[in-house]
Amino acid sequence: MLWQGNAVGALAASRQALALDTKLSSAYPMNTHYRQEVGIDFEKVGNTLENLGDINGALESYRNELRIFEEQSVS
Repeated sequence: MLWQGNAVGALAASRQALALDTKLSSAYPMNTHYRQEVGIDFEKVGNTLENLGDINGALESYRNELRIFEEQSVS
């Protein structure tokens, strides 16, 4: 949606995906794919927030993404 110019819709969809993938990741903690999807969702939320001008929110989302992928690289 973001590339279609609907940043508000993209943010809602990305946050919905983040919530769903977070639930899946919590339910199946040994499934690294679900955890990776959470990281990707944080990136999408960050990209959209940046596009909307919310730099602080974007930075927080990018930090969450980084934390997830750093945790995975140690595992």
